[in-house]
Amino acid sequence: MKVSKKWCWFVVSCIVVGVLIGSLTGFLIGMIQAQVSEMDIPRLVAAAESGDVAAQVELGVRYCGGEGVERSYEEAVKWLRKAAEQGNAVAQGILGECYYHGEGVEQSYEEALEWWHLAAEQGNVGAQESLGYCYTYGYGVPRSYEEAAKWYRKAADQGHAEAQGMLAYCYFSGEGVERSYEEAIKWWLLSAEQGNVKAQSTLGILYYDGIGVEKSVEEAVKWWRKAAEQGDPTALESLFELGEEVVSATPPQASEE
Repeated sequence: MKVSKKWCWFVVSCIVVGVLIGSLTGFLIGMIQAQVSEMDIPRLVAAAESGDVAAQVELGVRYCGGEGVERSYEEAVKWLRKAAEQGNAVAQGILGECYYHGEGVEQSYEEALEWWHLAAEQGNVGAQESLGYCYTYGYGVPRSYEEAAKWYRKAADQGHAEAQGMLAYCYFSGEGVERSYEEAIKWWLLSAEQGNVKAQSTLGILYYDGIGVEKSVEEAVKWWRKAAEQGDPTALESLFELGEEVVSATPPQASEE
């Protein structure tokens, strides 16, 4: 498994606009590519070697994605580590991702968690969501729904759509928080409005069955249609059974556990 492009593209954008934390989604790749630093590689290396943290991060990202250089996760890790050790939250977050997937380093959940904790404490939304995921499934730490919900909330409060969806599930199931359908619906709506297909599909089910909300086939169809347009198989099947026409904009995606 390769280091997630969501980290790499996000960081390049961050370097350009000077933002070191924020949403990992919502950036168009074409726009980001257009914003990539025009500094040539030798000058970028020279700046990185002199201790310039932004150059170190950008160089690390370029090696991750093979942008202007031959892809090398080992080189990426080398430069990201230098920036991470200077306290750069984005570099810490990506370095955690490298350790999580074993790209450029020996795979280690423990090392991933160490770097993600450092990044998350600085407000890095991607690291916060990743910590929530690890605590949910017990990767590198004892499973703790309370810790998972804590980190999902931090990311959700910053507008991270996936974290909002996971926090909604915590409230719906009562895992790590007191069960509250009202809170679950609130977070699923926030997530769905950002285009999270799982949240959209889930809202369709809840409105159709009247779980936590007043039963409304109209609302169910609205959310299923949004999810179906992204290729969600549950939404497509539900609309088909209701006799609703819909054109899937993308092929159905396998569900992620």
